[in-house]
Amino acid sequence: MLNLGLLTVLGNLGLLTVPIALAKMLNLGLLTVQGNLGLLTVPVALAKMLNLGLLTVQGNLGLLTVPVALAKMLNLGLLTVQGNLGLLTVPVALEKMLNLGLLTVQRNLGLLTVPVALAKNVEPGSFDGSRELGSFDGSSSFGKNVEPGSFDGSRELGSFDGSSSFSKNVEPGSFDGSKELGSFDGSRSLGKNVDLFENRSRGDVGSKISKLDLGTKEGNGTSGKYVKQQNDTTCAGKMGYWKKGQRFQGLDPVTGMLISGKILGRAGKVTGVNKDCYNVQLDNDGWTGWFNLATLRELSEVNENIEMIILFSNDAVSLAKNKEIQTWIDNKVFEVVPNEGQRAISVRWIVTEKTKDDGLFIKARLVARGFEEDTTSLRKDSPTCSKESVRLLVAFASSKQWACNTVDVKSAYLQGDKIEREIFLKPPPEFNNGNLWKLKKMVYGLCDAARAWYMRVKSALNSLSVKMCSLDNSLFIWKRNGKLEGLICIYVDDFLWAGNATFKKCVIDELQKQFLIGSSASESFTYVGLRIKSFSDGITIDQTQYASSLVPVPISSARNMQRKSQLSESEKTAYRALVGQLNWMATHTRPDIAFDTCELSVAFSKATVTELVRLNKLVKRVKNESLQLFFPRLHSFETCSLECYTDAAFANLPNGGSQGGLIIFLKDDSGKNVQSSGKPGDSSV
Repeated sequence: MLNLGLLTVLGNLGLLTVPIALAKMLNLGLLTVQGNLGLLTVPVALAKMLNLGLLTVQGNLGLLTVPVALAKMLNLGLLTVQGNLGLLTVPVALEKMLNLGLLTVQRNLGLLTVPVALAKNVEPGSFDGSRELGSFDGSSSFGKNVEPGSFDGSRELGSFDGSSSFSKNVEPGSFDGSKELGSFDGSRSLGKNVDLFENRSRGDVGSKISKLDLGTKEGNGTSGKYVKQQNDTTCAGKMGYWKKGQRFQGLDPVTGMLISGKILGRAGKVTGVNKDCYNVQLDNDGWTGWFNLATLRELSEVNENIEMIILFSNDAVSLAKNKEIQTWIDNKVFEVVPNEGQRAISVRWIVTEKTKDDGLFIKARLVARGFEEDTTSLRKDSPTCSKESVRLLVAFASSKQWACNTVDVKSAYLQGDKIEREIFLKPPPEFNNGNLWKLKKMVYGLCDAARAWYMRVKSALNSLSVKMCSLDNSLFIWKRNGKLEGLICIYVDDFLWAGNATFKKCVIDELQKQFLIGSSASESFTYVGLRIKSFSDGITIDQTQYASSLVPVPISSARNMQRKSQLSESEKTAYRALVGQLNWMATHTRPDIAFDTCELSVAFSKATVTELVRLNKLVKRVKNESLQLFFPRLHSFETCSLECYTDAAFANLPNGGSQGGLIIFLKDDSGKNVQSSGKPGDSSV
């Protein structure tokens, strides 16, 4: 009907696709309204024009809030139409009035089904009454399912001829072409490729002003419009190529505020004048559009958190919850019993959005509030494998030319042994019929669930003649005829193993019969944050992906000049967190930064801007250096020896403390324990 393409506008649920012409025709910005799906962004003018409040209607995606006047104006009930997101409820009259079928269009959350007529190729002039879709000249009521000519404005919702207010909120004449909303006489196109925030072509990015150069918001409070800013040359230089899905953050050159967002795609040629322009989605208000990354100072990449709490309800969440309950049923976790006043523990849902190779998916986990139970007499400790055990396993695998492998157990806690005490749960509201659930097995949230799972795994391994290491209760060893043939490390429900074909057949395959396995990988994978890769000459371990997620603490130019100033409380919090992250890397794959992190750690209580600047420099160094631990294939593992180097300095730390360090190598009979070509990433252990 409008025939001017689709425009993606911002909503708190994500990106919403609407006809461009509708946005241009109304041209009053956006308004966020509350619905049970969360916050939904709609054109302000639609709410202002109708001005009759909001109505919550039922759809299979949940409850959706729409303007009351839209339903009242059409007054023909609701119709459920099929979309790839599920079933979506829309006013029947919208479909019936247009009567051109349905069209599936792309939106950021997936595919959305809308009436074809909204995107049908209709020539200008279709609003004069001469076309199939109806007239605005007015001969009958708009609110009924009638023939063309029903847009006369003679009923309660106002007139389209400019003779009166449309809904007592828009000035008379605003639909006659003389006002900002444009004309309905068909004399001009209603919707060129228009930026919703600025009434100009999207192609107008060739100047020094990008589509959005992150200025300050105008004070109208509704339009979401941004004031244009000139490019800041302090960020000039090579920035590299940003890929879709990467996250960024930096400082606004004018306000000094932290700006962060996500790359949606390129917005200019790689080598053109707009080489630093990208389509982005901002975190602070969710705005989506073109943005010149060169305007930001201290620009850096941020890893997107792949587990975000979903705050709205839809079909995907309902399906995930049903799947979780079905898992409980399949594993015979509980039995339904009458509520006779037993002491019961409540539960809660943890709904997260996760990423796999084939895209995003919703996962729901039902968790018991274990803190409501008396746990004073319960043993809660549960071991996990140490970093030394992981390295030992990798060293054995490399020398014996075994492939490293990983498997994770699906819904591990629910696959444990029967529970030994009585625990009653209050079912979640969606499945509560007045009864209680008596647990037969451990569930997530109980304080001793982790230990119960560990004991279950230990029992299974012992039954397969796999023995626990006396130095690490989460490292298990399998020997046959006195010869080592396999190793396995346990980190809750994640197993890392290496061994020969016999070990796989006699141990791993048998474990997979006892437990339901979620996923498995070999040769190249990530295990508890460590990327393990196998090569013909050895195995490497690195934390490159983890390093890329590190974000320097933003420091404004003015703050950078105050080097001796004590850190603020918020700066101290960020400082401690970042030092902790670096220390995690130093103790796992980056021993080269161990001393720096130690020095930064002892300055916690009296840290100044000087230490903060040094910390940021260390972060940039870690991100720029792609170093890794390399485990070569040793010639004869049976004749290997340990070689240890130590060093210490007296009272060399800022607080007067002394610093010591050591590094231990496993050396084969050839006498070689370190191989280095002087290039990053070649250091070996």
